[in-house]
Amino acid sequence: MQYQVREPANYILNVEYAPYRIVRDALRASVTRLVTRLPVDALLTSGRQSLQQAIREETQSRLDQYRTGLVIVGVDLQKAFPPANVADAFTAVNTAREEKARLINEARGYANSLVPEARGQAQQLKAQAAAYRSAVLARASGTARAFDLLWDEYRKNAEAYGEDVTRYRMYLETIEKIMPRVQVYALDTAKGGSFNLRLYGAQNGAPTNGQAAR
Repeated sequence: MQYQVREPANYILNVEYAPYRIVRDALRASVTRLVTRLPVDALLTSGRQSLQQAIREETQSRLDQYRTGLVIVGVDLQKAFPPANVADAFTAVNTAREEKARLINEARGYANSLVPEARGQAQQLKAQAAAYRSAVLARASGTARAFDLLWDEYRKNAEAYGEDVTRYRMYLETIEKIMPRVQVYALDTAKGGSFNLRLYGAQNGAPTNGQAAR
């Protein structure tokens, strides 16, 4: 701790012995009162800076009460360490705390990198689902509309030509659509008890000679 004389009159009249002893005693009293109110972790780690300021203010208050004329210029808490019999345990606790903080930071970093990616994938899946839904609805609506038009046409033809005629015409139209995809085999047994196998192609309907069989 650094100090100097601020009020010479009080210093000369009220200080009867070495000023460093007055400052030392006031400092010890302040440190004893303040340190006992702090947890050990704060005292040895994060609370050092605030403790220095509190010690300075507390010591200055005591010196002013004594009317010493002294003023505290600066306080430097050089070192704070646990007792030897618990030093190893304290070191282990600090190491564990630092490891915990490191793991938490790594986990947060991983989460910060993973969450945006997951959100992007979720948005992509939602967009794909919405597109699929729209396509299915569009196909269903189109199919339903086509059926309605076909039904309307069927009723008009049934009223105009009769229901049996209309059904037979629809049957023929359906067969015309199916037959081009069907291969038809024809047997010719007109010659000498043998027959030729003719194949009607699905593409042009022209017959092609197959293998003769007996």
